Amino acid sequence: MTRPAIITIVAGDDVGARSFAGLGCLLGVALGCRSSVPTAVPAREVRRAVLDGVAVELTVAPRAYQVGEAVLVEGRDVDVRFTFTDANTGRALTGLSPGAWMDLRAEPGTSTSCKDRVAAFVGGSLGMRATVDLNAYEVIALNDDASVAVFDPRFSYGGSRLLAWVRLDAPGEDWLLGQDGRRLFVSTPEAGVVAVVDTTTWALTHRVPVGPHPTRLALSPDGKYAFVSTGANLAALDTDTLKVAATIPVGPGPHAIAFSDDNRVAFVVSRGAAAVSVVDVRTLTRQREVRAGAEPFDVAYSDAAKAAFITDRGNGAITVVDGETLDVATELPAEPGLGAIRFAPDGRMALVLNPGRGLVHVVDAATTQLVSTGNVGDVLGEEPEEIAFTKYLAYVRSRRSEHVLMVPLDQLGMGTLHFADFPAGQAPLARAARMSMAATVVQAPEATAVLVANPADRMIYYYREGLAAPMGGFQTHGREPRAVLVVDRSLREQGPGIYSTTARLGGHGTYDVALFLDSPRVLHCFELEVSPDPALARQVPSVQLTPLEAPRTVTTGEPVRLRVKAADSATSTPRQGLRDVGMLVLLAPGTWQRRLWAHHVGDGVYEGTVNVPTDGYYRVYFQLPSHGLGYHDVPTLGFVAKRDEGDP
Repeated sequence: MTRPAIITIVAGDDVGARSFAGLGCLLGVALGCRSSVPTAVPAREVRRAVLDGVAVELTVAPRAYQVGEAVLVEGRDVDVRFTFTDANTGRALTGLSPGAWMDLRAEPGTSTSCKDRVAAFVGGSLGMRATVDLNAYEVIALNDDASVAVFDPRFSYGGSRLLAWVRLDAPGEDWLLGQDGRRLFVSTPEAGVVAVVDTTTWALTHRVPVGPHPTRLALSPDGKYAFVSTGANLAALDTDTLKVAATIPVGPGPHAIAFSDDNRVAFVVSRGAAAVSVVDVRTLTRQREVRAGAEPFDVAYSDAAKAAFITDRGNGAITVVDGETLDVATELPAEPGLGAIRFAPDGRMALVLNPGRGLVHVVDAATTQLVSTGNVGDVLGEEPEEIAFTKYLAYVRSRRSEHVLMVPLDQLGMGTLHFADFPAGQAPLARAARMSMAATVVQAPEATAVLVANPADRMIYYYREGLAAPMGGFQTHGREPRAVLVVDRSLREQGPGIYSTTARLGGHGTYDVALFLDSPRVLHCFELEVSPDPALARQVPSVQLTPLEAPRTVTTGEPVRLRVKAADSATSTPRQGLRDVGMLVLLAPGTWQRRLWAHHVGDGVYEGTVNVPTDGYYRVYFQLPSHGLGYHDVPTLGFVAKRDEGDP
């Protein structure tokens, strides 16, 4: 038996001081927020319910303190937290995969049943999408044409939609997300700046001059600084103030950067100077220089061994530098030509590549020994260059092959190196017009899947572990995706039974916060009030446009009739004689679009007809410029076009 929710409003505590982002069934990154001491403590809103033996508490609190605000306000960033406990014992329920959505009711006093809402959200209904999706993530591509594309991949891979397009001043070379996930930093060597993009609005907000030809980026473990390789220096960019805090001489680039796990020092390889600089992260000064071979190439830090491991392209040694004493502890002999080194998530086993010889070495940081070697030339050819990890597999990618190599992590260090592979498209990376330093293989939000950018194919592929080939992929609108990254905003367990994320509220009104758990089975909707922002001083248009439901599925090539109703905002009286009721029909993803003006067919209803040329998902936008209504001011419609099964 489901008990009714208990609603409580509690003033103040430290809920607004921290925020997180992550996921229930997806993988994400933790978010942190450095906030000032509040001058006035706002309210947080708490909802509680006991549902079939599961006690659920929902807490929603402003993420940034606002003076005098005691309610939730539209457009604000909020922390959202669900806490799950056993209703009888109080034991925290861990390892759950909650789904949650915040949806603004279309009309005051109305509400679709909670079961129907959850079914629509879980099923990815094209006609019913939540105002705020607490399970959302976006895939972003760093393109060859000086742009960043943002995709929503949840219309199944192969049916994603383009969410945003960010134009840069020059092609990006490397990128990283700030620790709180709200800022994307992109180095643009030709422009001489680091571009800063707000990932909430997907707007380019700052262009920070950091020195000549900025390339490699690395984020300090505490998230305070983004270190930028620029010329013969390392610029420390403060991620809060967006000012360069220091410029540190480290020798000519290109550079490779790795941090100690305690955020004390950074090890910076200067390939141009054949040296490794040790930078004090707290004082932003070069502490010392360590000789590490003839041609040091890459560096990785082992949390397990508390040491930095540096590969050398010249003499083929791997130099181990103690993280405490900063002295060379030992050298592991291999062969000339060593390249990238990366540690698995446990910090013990590392993969080391030799591009020229097509070799993959395994180094055990606990014993500081090279424990196995595999020749991958038959699969990848020469030039294996990139390493990525999931929970269970390591991935190795080469410029000379479209195949991606997979190495089981539980078999590393157990003798013979075992591996499998899958094709990530049709063409190898070498066919791309231009590559970047950023990763082309990243873990997907699912713990056992990866996203792979193939610039030559102009595609991003989705691969789930255990399959022989990618499950699908999506096109990047004719651009070459030189790198791929995931921005995850979904719920993740941050403590026993506590699942948190951050979100930005939409408009004001009554929200239904829908919660769904598959096991144990929980389905419930909490009600939440969001107040208008008085500073917006919004002017209500005199005319309201309401789209009338179109068929969810239409036949490709046949006319589709689209209708929208115009009514007086104050009296709801149908409005006739409007001459600029516009419609915009877009294929998502894709470049096809059609604009048309609707004509009045009676009782305030305006109609337009369109023929869509190809199968796919289409979104319809409406406008009425004469009354101040743009495409983003009116609800949209969606439909799927499919060819008749009898068509050839």
